[in-house]
Amino acid sequence: MKLYIMRHGEASAVAGASDADRRLTVAGEDEVDCQANVLRKALTSDATGSSTQAESLTELDCCYVSPLIRAQQTANIVLQSVPTSARVNDADVTPDSNADLFTEWLLIDLAARGAKTALVVSHMPFVSYLVRSLDSAQEPPIFSTAAIAEIELDVSTGRGRLLQMHSAAHCFS
Repeated sequence: MKLYIMRHGEASAVAGASDADRRLTVAGEDEVDCQANVLRKALTSDATGSSTQAESLTELDCCYVSPLIRAQQTANIVLQSVPTSARVNDADVTPDSNADLFTEWLLIDLAARGAKTALVVSHMPFVSYLVRSLDSAQEPPIFSTAAIAEIELDVSTGRGRLLQMHSAAHCFS
């Protein structure tokens, strides 16, 4: 199966506001929208077995989202381009969550759903540690805002392999 792990888009840093209340900036919304197109193309390519630009209807089997506002906004934008049959707002994918514990639960949930594609929308440093938890050959990668890690995951063994990172840097070049 393919698991995509995404960091939220650029968020505002408002003095005195709590971390949970930080919202996406306009630039953050733009980079997430751009990355949603990257994700849609990746899913379409997997569905057709080629890298064609076919606009087939492809959806995620599940999307796991941090309850923090900037992650919720990121998921809302992505899911406009790439729908899902199940959205799970999950307090276990916040910046300070334990990636190893989440991985144990995630593997069980993905197996129960029979998922072939899924997305996790979260924060640094959790996203970095989640990649490391799934692919022990990797050092935790640094995610720029709206970056997406593409993981090939064998749910039965719990072993994943980082295939590539999709950075939002191309969105503004």
